[in-house]
Amino acid sequence: MREVDLVGKSTNSLEKAGVINVSSTQQVLEKKRKITMHQTTKSGRRLMVEGHPIFHDDGTLNKIINISKDVTEISNLHEKLEETRILLDYYQNELSHLQKQNKEMVVKSRAMEKVYELVCRVANVDATIYLHGETGVGKEVLARTIHQLSNRKKAPFIKVNCGAIPESIMESELFGYTKGAFTGANKEGKKGLALAADKGTLFLDEIGELPFSLQAKLLQLLQEKQFTPLGGTEPVQVDVRFIAATNRNLEEMVKKGSFREDLYYRLVVIPINIPSLSDRKEDIPFLINHFKEMFNQKYRLNKSFDPEVIQSFIDFEWKGNVRELQNTVERLIVTAPDQCIEMKHLPEQFLPSYASKTRKIGNGLNLKEEMERYEKLILLQVLETSSTMKEASVKLGVDASTITRKVRKYNINVAKLQFQL
Repeated sequence: MREVDLVGKSTNSLEKAGVINVSSTQQVLEKKRKITMHQTTKSGRRLMVEGHPIFHDDGTLNKIINISKDVTEISNLHEKLEETRILLDYYQNELSHLQKQNKEMVVKSRAMEKVYELVCRVANVDATIYLHGETGVGKEVLARTIHQLSNRKKAPFIKVNCGAIPESIMESELFGYTKGAFTGANKEGKKGLALAADKGTLFLDEIGELPFSLQAKLLQLLQEKQFTPLGGTEPVQVDVRFIAATNRNLEEMVKKGSFREDLYYRLVVIPINIPSLSDRKEDIPFLINHFKEMFNQKYRLNKSFDPEVIQSFIDFEWKGNVRELQNTVERLIVTAPDQCIEMKHLPEQFLPSYASKTRKIGNGLNLKEEMERYEKLILLQVLETSSTMKEASVKLGVDASTITRKVRKYNINVAKLQFQL
């Protein structure tokens, strides 16, 4: 900030002209005491300002002295650290997911047999594979299966979730950057995920979420197997096999102009559509058994499923597909109090009467009545699996007094539940 921008100017005019966003002098005038505040200048610099009032002997204000310290670089560093923290959390979640994931595929239905047959035919072909399917159908599991069946199985399998990495750092994470590319960057530079996948497979998950600004650079990587790191001038050559996946309709995105048409055709070389669980119900009993064994081993339990439960799972509409089924099996393995998981242990949506109950919504039941009915059902389910009021309150995350009050409100017979007050 130049001296000429400040000398002879009133604090109000400085604010109105945008020279500073807020005046420290004005704050001291109003509060008649020392203040400390952040200030942003017209040029974008960030300042830490201390305003000190100087008083006459009679207590009247004489002058104000402002001491400013430029903290722009410190603020930028905090932002970079926050971005790094977000990215670290992302990679930790990914690592945790990989450690938990069972890589075996369950292939019993004819629909999945066709998919697996196609996968086996194209696994060793380096053409780009495009996986499409609803949320939770197992796109990542299939991508890892392709990698394991290919001649690249001993090389890295690198997953890039295009919807999870912040857009502001997506380019540097995917393509890396050179030494001194930008303020706060690693002094030695960074190679990026594309180079980390060299000789192996780069899995572009949620490709429909890739920022439009990066699509041209990804197109270059797909076409020429090379890219230019952020801040660099020389292209880097890589030997990578690409697998892309999404649950979005890329054709519609192309029509709307939010996805490049040339990139779309480079991605959809070998399209593989993964059927939803509703189209492969024959797999459900085998998937249940697969997940049952997985979680019994993980939690050192020996739970089993009643045949009626398995049939209810076959009849159920799994909107979250295999992922929802897996999560449901894990929840029941962990929470069911008995060795054999029966219908009484299932969430309400699996019970035969659930459909008729939900049809009542909007037909004589207002929102308050429906919420109270659902609250009572939750209470009953928790009380049935608890031995004391305190245990039930811990499970629901409320005070025991709240449980007692709700029990009275809904006239729940705790004695019938063999419940200890």
